[in-house]
Amino acid sequence: MGRPVGRKIEYDFPKIIRKDAEYLHNEVIRPCLEALQRPGFETALSEMMKAHEAYKAKQYADAITDACSAFESVMKTICARKKWAFNPDKDTCGALAKTLVANGLVYSFYTPLLETIGTIRNKISDAHGRGPAPQHSADKEYADHMIQVTSANITLLVKKSGI
Repeated sequence: MGRPVGRKIEYDFPKIIRKDAEYLHNEVIRPCLEALQRPGFETALSEMMKAHEAYKAKQYADAITDACSAFESVMKTICARKKWAFNPDKDTCGALAKTLVANGLVYSFYTPLLETIGTIRNKISDAHGRGPAPQHSADKEYADHMIQVTSANITLLVKKSGI
């Protein structure tokens, strides 16, 4: 069938492809997965693939957790390869973001942006236990957002690292 001009959906019988999803895949997700194929990022690639698998299985809290794990693995890999001081057993998003900034990988105003990945994981996913009355829940839109934002951040960090 034809493709209506100016709409966000393309109709290709028998499937429908959202143009915004196609754009995000080509411009955000694919570059991240390509960046993670570089030597040294195997763990992060595996974690990001788990995030995508969890998303497809509608396990949105797990998708958020796994995307953040991939992000932290990227930051740890960069720190290790650059021989920057960090604690590989204890440092999480906040501390790792500060290490990247302190070593000049990204500008200091990127700190809150990088730390936010961990905050989202802590508030929405079940990575650290949510207690008897969770205030926030994971859904498709939050998992979508987390995978997209994390993918964009990973691509930036890997490119800036030169690894």
